[in-house]
Amino acid sequence: MDTLSQLHEVTVKGAPAQAAKARELLTRLTENPKDPAIPAESDALFEAYLHDPYLTKIEPEDEGGR
Repeated sequence: MDTLSQLHEVTVKGAPAQAAKARELLTRLTENPKDPAIPAESDALFEAYLHDPYLTKIEPEDEGGR
């Protein structure tokens, strides 16, 4: 999964603090797409998101069926 996809997933499904960090990284990526620190930070955030034992992933509601 690429950096952009990782950040979008964490923004949508992550815990509030994780989502906020993902939004921050997305902003930084927009401002400076060649920043070499962003992919590493994104990978670390995504790993934390995937392995967070206390996180119940937030699934977007199906608006079509409601």
